[in-house]
Amino acid sequence: PMKSLKTLSEFDFDQAYLRAKTGNFEGLTFKVIHAQDLLREKEATNRPKDQGDIEHLRNLEE
Repeated sequence: PMKSLKTLSEFDFDQAYLRAKTGNFEGLTFKVIHAQDLLREKEATNRPKDQGDIEHLRNLEE
């Protein structure tokens, strides 16, 4: 299982995992984080390289 979200508490991670969508590509099944959870993670880390992603994810909410 994925456990790479650094800033989420274990409870928050579990909730994000439940909201994640399941994808399938060429027989490979995988989880995709929900956009709101990704935004929350990127805002919490607030790295300069994430600023464009944060803006884009905020625009998706509108």
